[in-house]
Amino acid sequence: VYWAKVYQLPEAGRTAKGRPLANLVNLQEGEEVSKVLRVTEFSGEESILFATRSGVVKKTALEAYSRPRSNGIRAINLKDDDEVVSVGITRPGDTIVLCSADGKAAHFDEKTVRQMGRTSRGVRGIKLVGDDEVVAMAVADPEASLLVACETGHGKRTPIADYPVKGRGNQGVISIQTKGRNGRVISSVLCREGDDALYISESGMLVRTPASDISVMGRNTQGVRLVNLKDGDRLVGLEVVSERDLDQYAARSSAEASAEGEGASPEGDESEGEEG
Repeated sequence: VYWAKVYQLPEAGRTAKGRPLANLVNLQEGEEVSKVLRVTEFSGEESILFATRSGVVKKTALEAYSRPRSNGIRAINLKDDDEVVSVGITRPGDTIVLCSADGKAAHFDEKTVRQMGRTSRGVRGIKLVGDDEVVAMAVADPEASLLVACETGHGKRTPIADYPVKGRGNQGVISIQTKGRNGRVISSVLCREGDDALYISESGMLVRTPASDISVMGRNTQGVRLVNLKDGDRLVGLEVVSERDLDQYAARSSAEASAEGEGASPEGDESEGEEG
């Protein structure tokens, strides 16, 4: 785990290349960033939940990461052939959804994952069959939908309520059919009315559409086309832009601008005290 203050991150235009992460945090050789979390405070009741490609999950108290180190700290003990695919912040009462490349989803209560130390390995979150692997994890919201996207640009929205909460470590239920046109699942994210979905293709194309434009369907279906891809291109990334976050940032920016305006010296102050 590594830390960085948001104000230290360089702002850039949409088409800019950006700066290498190695210039911002001291990544070790061979390391890659798998998830970025926004943390405003290290609450005692919150935990960080890790999910790995092999289906392992691990929960550690968030406050265990409250002391930043320049070289980072070990957060989970991984096998040589495993890697972290997603990380989330959980609270008591939350439920977790693990999604696999073959279209399965396991929904379980976070309390079934006991808290462990930073250097422990974790426990089984979902039982995978064959060459299946975990591609995404979400901290569930009963009022949200799960947006599932496949590599060919097809996918759908399904209410979280359609995913039954079962015990940890089972094979899960069908989230989307992956045979035929769909191909494998590349990611799944929570979305709500008013959110926008961002699709990123292997060639670097980015498409943004309202989540409300995506059909809501049952779990055991193929879905619809989410984005048109060029020949030879495939979908590699999926994110959601939250309307609530945008409103929050806009309100914060407005408040900061007002504070700066109140603190500025009014015009004409320099002439005070001059002889008439």
